[in-house]
Amino acid sequence: MIMVDTGAWYAICDASDKNHHRAKEFYEEVAGVIPLVTTDIILAETWTLLAARLGRPLAITFWETLREANISIITLEEADIEAAWHILKRFPRPNRQFHRLYHLCSNGTFTY
Repeated sequence: MIMVDTGAWYAICDASDKNHHRAKEFYEEVAGVIPLVTTDIILAETWTLLAARLGRPLAITFWETLREANISIITLEEADIEAAWHILKRFPRPNRQFHRLYHLCSNGTFTY
């Protein structure tokens, strides 16, 4: 299983992104071979970014593609938010990203 975050989704969708070709090639290689997952937070963030920068129609196409490709979307649960909060407080790092902590908590990789 590979967790795909906003940066990768955006690079796949935006042909002018500096990582577009690499991201698209990687996606085409692994899609359907290795399960890809994302979170509801990443979905919302990516959709909003795509709509703002590339237009709502492309953002709709992005979401439709995720649905058609059966990309698993991990949904946020209260216990996961609480675990992420405790991790952020216990292990302060200025660049720690909430959605990555959430993923670790939601799949049981990391608990507090």
